[in-house]
Amino acid sequence: MRTYTTRKVGDEIVIDVPDHMGIEPDKEYICIKDGSDSFGFIPKEPNIFEKAYKKAYKKDINLRVEPEHEEDR
Repeated sequence: MRTYTTRKVGDEIVIDVPDHMGIEPDKEYICIKDGSDSFGFIPKEPNIFEKAYKKAYKKDINLRVEPEHEEDR
């Protein structure tokens, strides 16, 4: 087991991750930390609701509700 040392880059703390760990460059990750000061990274997945909304409403649909009667305008 190899150990890694943190370093400061600007205002951030950085740990180098070796290539064999399989972390992709330029991909977003969510960092989680537990009570014992251990942490892990989970790949951030796209918002499934945003994707479904865009798929359902990709056409230019007018969602404005117009009054039925002239006196309601």
